Amino acid sequence: MGSSGVKSDDLANSGTATTAAAGYGGNAAGLYGSLAPAYSAMAFNPQGYGATNLAKMNTASQQSLGGSNAGVTGQAGLQAARTRNAGGSAAVLDAASQNAMRQNSENAIGTDVANANLQQKQQGEGLAGLSSLYGQNVNAQLGEQGISNQALGQAAQIQNPWSQLGMNALKDVVNSGLNTAEAGAGAA
Repeated sequence: MGSSGVKSDDLANSGTATTAAAGYGGNAAGLYGSLAPAYSAMAFNPQGYGATNLAKMNTASQQSLGGSNAGVTGQAGLQAARTRNAGGSAAVLDAASQNAMRQNSENAIGTDVANANLQQKQQGEGLAGLSSLYGQNVNAQLGEQGISNQALGQAAQIQNPWSQLGMNALKDVVNSGLNTAEAGAGAA
């Protein structure tokens, strides 16, 4: 009787582990339904800052440099009016314009480089996320299935005491019959 309870416990443990494994499988499917597309997008089509934000960054840089250049132009005009030398400011204005354009170009390249770096980072995070989702869910599901298999194996090894008594009785009957047959053969 005691082994029957143990066997029932092992079978119940197997059922619990199978249910848990199915739950992990369901969780995996649910996660894949929402996270996998997001991670896939990051891995295979990283957005970086996005077109709208890149445009805003470049516009801000251009506006800032344009304002600085306008300030230099205003100051040069004021200086020319004060000194009554309109030709003296041409070199200053040219230099200011060149510096503004050079800085604008450097800012644009810097924005592009930062965007490319962000895209690479997003791509790596997307691939790492996909790998993590796969590994966590598959390992959990396999672990629970292993527990189920272990419990079933233990249950299969447990002998039913009534079955064992029946086997012993059958052996006794067979041995008794053989002994009787041998005794009869020996007397003849």
